[in-house]
Amino acid sequence: MPALPDLQHSFMAALRGGAEDAVLAAIAGDGIPAAERLAIHRNNMVLTLTDSLAGVFPAVRGLVGADFFAACAAAFIAAHPPRSGTLIRYGDRFAPFLDRSGMAAPVPCLSDLARLEWAWHQAFHAADAAPLAPADLGAIDPGDLPALVLRPHPSARLLSSPWPVDAVWAAGLAGDAFDGTVDLDAGGVDLLVVRPALEVEVRRLDPAAAALLAACAAGRPLAEAAATAGTGLDLAAALAGLLAAGAFAPFHPTNQEHLP
Repeated sequence: MPALPDLQHSFMAALRGGAEDAVLAAIAGDGIPAAERLAIHRNNMVLTLTDSLAGVFPAVRGLVGADFFAACAAAFIAAHPPRSGTLIRYGDRFAPFLDRSGMAAPVPCLSDLARLEWAWHQAFHAADAAPLAPADLGAIDPGDLPALVLRPHPSARLLSSPWPVDAVWAAGLAGDAFDGTVDLDAGGVDLLVVRPALEVEVRRLDPAAAALLAACAAGRPLAEAAATAGTGLDLAAALAGLLAAGAFAPFHPTNQEHLP
């Protein structure tokens, strides 16, 4: 009998379609052949992981239908089995897989839709934090603002897409993305996905505001971040909109070092 770690490794490999001999020899018989018992475990694994993915990517499933989604999920599971026992983290590579595998080709916006749903999933499970309030920013001396480093809220995620992927997302959740309700030629979007309170929100940003937030997320002081965003930026309006959306984390000693 192989050592337990070796047997566990062989069992996982067999579930993924690898060699079965070592596992089959260790399965006790009780009226059901060992190969059938292993097949039951394999099918249960695929069904469980498919259900997990469907819970994270409901709009993708609604967009392409249950059968096509199941085929995508099965291919993904075979290529990328879970790396831990915590399924809350499973699916982070689903959108890139759709691109690389070519399975998104019939629906060009599919991988970006998956990216949006993964961002929503991350935002939902992010750490709680009260967002930075306008009054917090207003209390800072104007002379200190250029050096201020604004950190994004723990739940904040930015997504840019050449498709109106937020509209596709809403339609996919309703199962009617192909009934004429979404114009895929309507142009791209910059989206902020954030959970400032109890609910995850998906908001459109203008490109300059999105660039400002991205620069802030990269740790650039406000003056540098504004310069990065370009001449089309209305800094006061962009900050007001981002603060209203709850895009920034509360002040922390690491981003107040310039303050007295």
